[in-house]
Amino acid sequence: MGYSEALNPPSQPAVEPETEAVQNPPHRFSLKVLRAALFPEHLGRMEQPDGYARAQGHCGDLMTFYLRIEDERIAQITFTTDGCDATIASGEMLASMVTGASLAEAGQVTPEELLGALEGLPPNHAHCAGLAVATLRAAIAGYRKAQSS
Repeated sequence: MGYSEALNPPSQPAVEPETEAVQNPPHRFSLKVLRAALFPEHLGRMEQPDGYARAQGHCGDLMTFYLRIEDERIAQITFTTDGCDATIASGEMLASMVTGASLAEAGQVTPEELLGALEGLPPNHAHCAGLAVATLRAAIAGYRKAQSS
């Protein structure tokens, strides 16, 4: 009898840890999420932004996006949050996606597109992508409002 058979009687087939992780991913973060959460490049406040907005998710996380606009394009974007790793990753990935984009393009990014770029989030964290997108859209609206006054 091998080591695996001794730990797992024949009625319960041995499951390799890698196989279990692939078959049961709802509580795991992708490598993209982990990289974005652990090494964010856009995290921090911006002095004198051209537009900004702060929003709170239903989970209580707060997020703020700060925008520097040049020729109706996002030249620079930063964010702050008091949220979890999924919220940080959502803010970071969204900031990466829209840097250099026109305001119209950035405003059309959907939470589903953000989730795709992150290679998904566990179901109990999927709302973090929605918070990031809603906050960015509010920052764009804030910029536009300031420009029209």
